[in-house]
Amino acid sequence: RTSSSGRMMQWNSRAAPDFLEQCNSLLEEKILPMKDAACRTVHEMTRPMTIATNNNNNRRMQQERKEAWFHAARICIIGILTYKTLFRSNFMSLSPSSYTARGSFARKGIPIPKSSSSSMIPSSFNYATKSQREKLHQIGSRFGCHTCGSRLLFRSRRLLPNTTKKMIFHGDHIPPVSVAKQINNRWYNRKLGRTVAQRFYPQCTDCSNKQGGLLSRAVNAGHRNLHAAGGGLESHFHGWRMRVGHLTGGLVAVVSTVGVVNDDARWLGSSSEEEEAEVLVQSSRDRIRSIQYWLEDLLYDAKRTMRNVWNGR
Repeated sequence: RTSSSGRMMQWNSRAAPDFLEQCNSLLEEKILPMKDAACRTVHEMTRPMTIATNNNNNRRMQQERKEAWFHAARICIIGILTYKTLFRSNFMSLSPSSYTARGSFARKGIPIPKSSSSSMIPSSFNYATKSQREKLHQIGSRFGCHTCGSRLLFRSRRLLPNTTKKMIFHGDHIPPVSVAKQINNRWYNRKLGRTVAQRFYPQCTDCSNKQGGLLSRAVNAGHRNLHAAGGGLESHFHGWRMRVGHLTGGLVAVVSTVGVVNDDARWLGSSSEEEEAEVLVQSSRDRIRSIQYWLEDLLYDAKRTMRNVWNGR
């Protein structure tokens, strides 16, 4: 036992410095450069604002102002394209959700026939047919509650009537029945014989109860515009609910900074932090500019292909 413990202590004394040295090298080679790159990227994005307030009108400052604004514009466009195309996110998801209109997470709805839409009976899940309930279940499981975005993965689930399938979401009339009734009763809609079209959207129980309470209070108070009763301060704020689209900023930062100076000979010749920062900024601009040229070539090839197809070549 003494000999084995002695060997273990001797191994630990040899291994500990090696491990600490590896951690220090990882910190110096990987983590700190990424932190510096992120800080410099933020500085680069705010540079146009700083340059815009500078009254120096020499040619070099004007060129720097132009380059900084073009770089910021390229970053913004790439971020928008990444958010919309790569992560397939919806811009409407950025705003709070109204309880009396389509929520921020509404993607697909089920049309309600006109005969049912004009009904003045209070909204209830029972008015959706069996096939509609099953379809709402599928939509809600994929996209979540149209108001708060919750998919209710860890909630207790009830069974659909007369089936063994579980029900997670209510079928929410949008606009709600009381709102549709008020809109239909407006004089110009009565004169023209128009009725508002409604759709079913999946909604969780919490949001359904909140919507019912808001509309009940608004109706009792004689609110003249029930459509606005669930918005404003009463709307649902979902800013802390993580979605895949929230990774857009991090991905754009990684693409625009990480590894941009590995093949840049100017980095080897830099002797100060200011020169290294300028090299990093210029290398980041070159990379973003190359992405712009790649997108332009892609669009040009697509346009040429469509022209050839249109001309029958």
